Amino acid sequence: MTDKRPVQLVESIKTKQDKNDKAIEDALDTLQRDVKKGVTKPTMDNLVKLCQLSEGAIRKRKWAVLRLKAIKKSAKSSIEKTATVPKPKSEVELLRKRVRDLLTENAVLFEEALGLKGQLKRRDSEIRILERKLSMKIQNHTRKE
Repeated sequence: MTDKRPVQLVESIKTKQDKNDKAIEDALDTLQRDVKKGVTKPTMDNLVKLCQLSEGAIRKRKWAVLRLKAIKKSAKSSIEKTATVPKPKSEVELLRKRVRDLLTENAVLFEEALGLKGQLKRRDSEIRILERKLSMKIQNHTRKE
């Protein structure tokens, strides 16, 4: 097949493609660096803003889409690694947690003490009632004799 387009047009198109490829490559490098720093997210919108080309121009280049997916995967795996490593707590945080736990335990024990106090009052009143009944029974029994 012979390209019947003018040579200047073919060269212009090739130059523009190379320029766009370079812009996408630079934008991907910048995006990867920013994602590692935690400044931005690895999205197509951010890539479009960085390279100032249309989304279609980027999606036509399979290598660019694959590299964006690799950046996303890398960012996701680094997030998972940092999420699994618990941050060591400072002494102040540990003491605050302990105080909160003790206050909670204190509240539970206070409620339990109030409940037991109520039970004791009920038992005391029942004992007094039973003692009265017993004394009345004894009095009635002694009167009959």
